Amino acid sequence: MADQEPFEVRQDIVDAEYGSGHAGLGPSGGQVLFDFLFGVLAPIALLAKDPALFAADVADRAVLPPYLAMPTYIVQGCLVAALLLWGITGMRLPVLGMLLAGPFAVGAVLSVVLGAALLQFAMVHGEYLSGWLAFTPWLTAFVFVRHCVLACRAGARRSVLLTIGSLVVTFAAITIAAGSVARARARRASLLESLLLSDSPADIDYACSQITDPDELDMDTIAEAYISMKDDDPRRERLGGVYQRLTGVPIDAAVRRLLPRTGADPQGAAQKPPKKEDDPTTLLVNQLFSSDLEEHKKAAKALISHEPDPKMLEAVVRRYSELREGDPRRAWIEEAYTGLQSDGDTIKAALKRLGKKPAPEPKKSTGPPKHTPPKPPPPSTREMP
Repeated sequence: MADQEPFEVRQDIVDAEYGSGHAGLGPSGGQVLFDFLFGVLAPIALLAKDPALFAADVADRAVLPPYLAMPTYIVQGCLVAALLLWGITGMRLPVLGMLLAGPFAVGAVLSVVLGAALLQFAMVHGEYLSGWLAFTPWLTAFVFVRHCVLACRAGARRSVLLTIGSLVVTFAAITIAAGSVARARARRASLLESLLLSDSPADIDYACSQITDPDELDMDTIAEAYISMKDDDPRRERLGGVYQRLTGVPIDAAVRRLLPRTGADPQGAAQKPPKKEDDPTTLLVNQLFSSDLEEHKKAAKALISHEPDPKMLEAVVRRYSELREGDPRRAWIEEAYTGLQSDGDTIKAALKRLGKKPAPEPKKSTGPPKHTPPKPPPPSTREMP
């Protein structure tokens, strides 16, 4: 026993597993920071900010239908949690590597799909933060690919065959489950849209009774069908009412947003010019100054555009100047106006340019009004008999 040579670790095995050099025994600080930024924070920020992914807040139309948002949120949330668990445990446990290799492969594929869907938006809006955020799925895909490889290497230390089998089975199971949910939601959305476009009012009433959230279908599809209908089509009025009821904003707001994309004109628009008070922008500006906060938020969301109308902005500023100091709507309008501006201008700066001043507070009465005695009637001019 005393003559037995001491056990020495082969450096070539260490270098093959962790990288060359004695200092490479695991991921570097830069790799950990990169993985945390683009594997955890970036996916969360992408879904929270939603730069034209499922909502058309900063674009003419979202790239994916809104009924796919909830499945995407669930899958992406589980993937981020798995990546955090993998990082906390040291990224070396063989059993955990076998289990997470498949989900990481799913995360890479999902990130590539989202990145490809947002590619055009990212290139057009590259000068804005939302455009840069739309590029991050490609970096997220790189993070998931790298950790899929690390998980396979960790699992291979226990069993290569089990690692490959687990990768194939978990990837297929997650893909099939998520695809089945997406297809089911797409079929339901297609059914609801067909009922809303039906000639029968009963079908429309039934569809409305089944819809609990407007995100269950693509409301932009309804607006495009509304645009393509003739002016004398009886479904136009019903569709307008349904859209208003489900979304809280007039369908004309969606038509105005979608027209640059579709290149169409609503039927009858050239024949009969709308009245100023019936103009959709005027209606939305009036709704923006509503005393109801929810109505105000809906109007602010509908008025957002990547090319704001200068006349609409001037109308908002002029209406704002008429509000008294202390009116709670002033704070709402100030916040909304900054969001409506593409260059981040404030409404107070716009007020200075227009030379407007807010309406003063009404003077409070300090006492009862003075009583003015009635004037005596004028003397009679009739002659005495």
